[in-house]
Amino acid sequence: VATTTTSIENELLFNENSSYLIALNPGDRIYQGESVLSPNEDYILELTKIKGYLVLRTATSSIIWSSSIEGDEGGGMKCSLQPNGVLVTRRKDGRVTWRSDNDNSFFIKGDSYNTMHSSSHKAELRLNDGGQIQLVSTTTEEFTLW
Repeated sequence: VATTTTSIENELLFNENSSYLIALNPGDRIYQGESVLSPNEDYILELTKIKGYLVLRTATSSIIWSSSIEGDEGGGMKCSLQPNGVLVTRRKDGRVTWRSDNDNSFFIKGDSYNTMHSSSHKAELRLNDGGQIQLVSTTTEEFTLW
């Protein structure tokens, strides 16, 4: 399966368990046929070219997770991390075809609308060496959203 690696400047980081890559920050997007590799290149997060599903797979193409649901009509042409920390896929007309099921009210109490939608990173999508994707809040203390 031929894929194009996204041109997003991915940042490689380490924690006590493994290394991980920041796959998306708020406002970043990947388009159909683009992918992000885990730091060890054993796992791939991609927006498939044919149906537009967000898929996590191994380098040998075994699917671990997919945004597809039985009976749906297809995915999106782009996947983005919204400023409110929700990951979405959208069709060309802007209609949401899939979204992460995290509550989008994870911001610290007292944050204003302007603070929530500022250019500072409030969430990030991570892909680690173990093949896990995580949507993580980065407001003051990190915690997993999805």
